[in-house]
Amino acid sequence: MAAKAAPSYLEHTRDTDGPELWCVPSIELGSATPNTFYGVTMASGQFNATDENGIDGAIEYEPSVGAPDAGGFLFPPGPTRLTVTVKDLCGIPSTCEILIINTLVELPVTNCFLEEAIFRIVTTDNDAATYTFDPSNFYSHGDVQTRDMYYYHGSSGMPTVQFLTSPPLAGPPFMFPVEPTHILTTRISDTQLSYECTVDFYVEDGQKPEVVCPADFTSDTLTVSFSAIVTDNADPAPELRYEPLGPGSTFPLGPTTVTVTATDWFYYEDSCTFTVTVTDNVNPVVECPADFTSDTLTVSFPVDVTDNVDPAPALTYEPLGPGSVFPLGPTTVTVTATDSSSNEHSCSFTVTVTGKYIKPTLMFIYCYGDSY
Repeated sequence: MAAKAAPSYLEHTRDTDGPELWCVPSIELGSATPNTFYGVTMASGQFNATDENGIDGAIEYEPSVGAPDAGGFLFPPGPTRLTVTVKDLCGIPSTCEILIINTLVELPVTNCFLEEAIFRIVTTDNDAATYTFDPSNFYSHGDVQTRDMYYYHGSSGMPTVQFLTSPPLAGPPFMFPVEPTHILTTRISDTQLSYECTVDFYVEDGQKPEVVCPADFTSDTLTVSFSAIVTDNADPAPELRYEPLGPGSTFPLGPTTVTVTATDWFYYEDSCTFTVTVTDNVNPVVECPADFTSDTLTVSFPVDVTDNVDPAPALTYEPLGPGSVFPLGPTTVTVTATDSSSNEHSCSFTVTVTGKYIKPTLMFIYCYGDSY
């Protein structure tokens, strides 16, 4: 009888443990690429996993930005907890945590737009009351440098560059009016950090006013009115000065050269001249009283006279003037007014002395040798 074969026993062991997993406690982001994290790998020694049954190569990260990426991911300031999960070939996981530490509190920009200028004095555009400036023509996100290198962002749209003004203006381009000081802020931002720099713009008026005088003219009155026209690119009402006399003044007879000077609020000036010639070709106006009757020989009467230039034209009376002794009966009086330029005007009226209340005078004539 043949011998019976010994039974064979296969030992089965149930795998209930995940891989042995080790992670570095923390990773501080490098300064060369600020706040940018490129992920962790076992090959780089940032974590290590072993298992007798073998390791599943599909590593899981939470948040998912823990996966290596050539473009990098932006991390917020401070620590971010990254969970690494590794499974063995039986699908049993093990986890560990790494603190991803971003030490930055702002984007370390080294070439913020015009930061070195701080204060800029500029002048208005030609024939305008403002200075036009478009910073986007000189600086955009592709120009941003951080710590001596161009910003590494992994996205063509990062970082964003904004330009703001105080007081707020529409733009860019911005149209800065003259005064007060305007603050231009450049704000550089990614999804986590930002950086700002400012420059003050002080806009001066770079253009003098323009004043236009009237043409030379003649006036037949001493009080002369005229106007000069002044315009300025910035000042709505430049100051006007007149030498030696201004509008509404009393001018002397003859020619007077007037100089008009316009001064705007930045003390730019412009001048023009013209000549006013005052002539007196106008006769004075004399008004005689109406014909009247007097009961007395000594007669008084008023005469009114005006003149465009002479305040007191000379009056002559023919044959008798006011306060004179007139004969009985009618007397025609002619009054002539003569101004300082020898212009004359006359009028006439009749004075009739009636003698109604004139008392006769008794006269005695004594002859030598007479006796009474």
